[in-house]
Amino acid sequence: MNQIRPEDYFHLKKITNTVHTEDLRYVVFLTSVSDRKVYRTNSDVIILDTETGRTDILERRKQITAMAASGCDVLIQYAPAYRAKTAKVCRYEVSTGKLKETYELEKGYTLKYIRNDKEWILSHTEDRHEEETKGKGIHILEEFPYWGDGRGYISGKRNGLYLYFLKDKKMEKLTGEVHVAGSALTEDCLYYSGRIFDTVMGPSAELRAYDFKEKKVRVILEDKLQRIDAVAAYGNDVFWLGSDMKKYGNHQLSDIWKNGEMLLSCEEHYAFGKTLYCDMTAGGDPFFIAAETGLYLRVQEGTHTKVVRIDGEGMHVLADIEGNISGMDLAGNTLYVTAAVADEALCLYRIDETGMKKLYDPNQAFFRSHTVSKAESLNVVDQRGDTVHGWVFKPHDYDETKQYPGLLMVHGGPRSCNGPMYTFQIQMFNALGYFVFTCNPHGSEGFGEKFADLRGQWGEIDFEDLMLFTDKVLEAYQMIDRTRTGMFGGSYGGFMANWIEGHTDRFAAIVSNASISNFFNDPMTSELGINFDFNELQTTCWDDPSEVWKHSPLKYADQAKTPILFLHGIEDHNCPLDQGLQMFGAMKYFNVPSRMVTFEGEWHTLLSAGSPEHKMLFLNEMISWFDQWLKGSAE
Repeated sequence: MNQIRPEDYFHLKKITNTVHTEDLRYVVFLTSVSDRKVYRTNSDVIILDTETGRTDILERRKQITAMAASGCDVLIQYAPAYRAKTAKVCRYEVSTGKLKETYELEKGYTLKYIRNDKEWILSHTEDRHEEETKGKGIHILEEFPYWGDGRGYISGKRNGLYLYFLKDKKMEKLTGEVHVAGSALTEDCLYYSGRIFDTVMGPSAELRAYDFKEKKVRVILEDKLQRIDAVAAYGNDVFWLGSDMKKYGNHQLSDIWKNGEMLLSCEEHYAFGKTLYCDMTAGGDPFFIAAETGLYLRVQEGTHTKVVRIDGEGMHVLADIEGNISGMDLAGNTLYVTAAVADEALCLYRIDETGMKKLYDPNQAFFRSHTVSKAESLNVVDQRGDTVHGWVFKPHDYDETKQYPGLLMVHGGPRSCNGPMYTFQIQMFNALGYFVFTCNPHGSEGFGEKFADLRGQWGEIDFEDLMLFTDKVLEAYQMIDRTRTGMFGGSYGGFMANWIEGHTDRFAAIVSNASISNFFNDPMTSELGINFDFNELQTTCWDDPSEVWKHSPLKYADQAKTPILFLHGIEDHNCPLDQGLQMFGAMKYFNVPSRMVTFEGEWHTLLSAGSPEHKMLFLNEMISWFDQWLKGSAE
């Protein structure tokens, strides 16, 4: 069996954009992979014949921005060339693969829905400052957030939905002044949620409907009442995942709503619409679907993700996995879902009355020829009596008579959740001779509101849980060398890396990725800042500066001793670059062995959305750092 190497990341494929034909016979989806040769992500278009089980490739190695089904055809929108003014959309007959028609869309407009043979719904971001700034090299900032991760400066920009008439190529904006986030289409209405703001974009949203017959907009839910996470519609009914945020703040779990009334409460427990973290997913696919037979969605409970149907008789569990469910497509009474289960990356599954069955694994050949470490469950009960769920992954060359270095991995969020399924970074380090262990400390999603509520406690109960779990792992696995353990994490995990740096010297090396270090200025520079940081801190730097400083890792930099590597995308507007730079500068001031690598043009999600070459450099920097400090002395 082969060992996993960093460059294998570019061989593993992700499944996205699953759609089906009207006759229910064919399912069409994309398999995407980072291509190092052309510095971009390329996709194959796969057609699955559900009657024969046969798969065919419709398109190979293309940059695809959108895909939608129309009758027994599929429409594919391709990324425009760099200097092109238009983007191409091709209509293919799925059963034959025949190209039937080609269309041109103005660059910047993306196919969202096929309303009928004459009309499409397009999405587009409008810039109210475009005429004033074009060609001048300036940006005008009048709102917060003023920039967005992966989007650059966004002040004055609004996402909108447009009705596009194919015959005369004219467009009509349907969504007015709303900055659109979610939407759903029925025969009579376009439902959409979004924010209305002039200066600061808050966490709440408004829900509206555009009526195609009356050509009027009606408000279903006024702004300032709920955060809206997803929208679905069928017939005359509209559903949404929404939270009033009153008890547990801005990240309180969502309830399920129907036409303005609560349909089902989360009961401070069910994480409707949520799933476990997996670094082999692309994200963005539907997970909330309304149909004649009921409402279909994913629900996270602990480390399990369930697919459920909600109807007049209650909530019915259709599938239950310990893993990630990325996206869903409903074809008649059959669901097609992309899921990562156990020690596999994303596969396509069918869920029907017979159960859940795997239909397609884009990485089957890879996993047959490469060693994969299976997760071993290890839980610990903390001082509050709460169970912290965790896993240990052994080195691929494991020998119980030998000693190995170990790594603690901390997830982002903090309202996220790790599980036992395949994670590339973990398996990469397993192949290099490392134990890797990870858990879900307080603040993690899926274990109820009280467990997830970390407001005012960052760096306290979560840190305690992580140290308790580390103690348990080292006790249970004596072959891990206590003098050669390290830790790494990104985003919230990067915050925790910085926090650990100033609170313990038990680790021999740390890697901090896309981190937070100073809550005094992060609220004013992060795209999430005002809504996220002040909510999590339960105060502001003006109301209680000592409390803000108390939860900032930078405060404890004078106690730092552990060699630490910082990795940060220069265009990261979620956890801005200055957060990493401040902590790095402090390390230099206090003579702590440290290194920082910044990545030109990269965002917060570098490893999933970055350029292929930067992904490789990112992984190799981590490997080199841990090899230097955890293997150097032993070898």
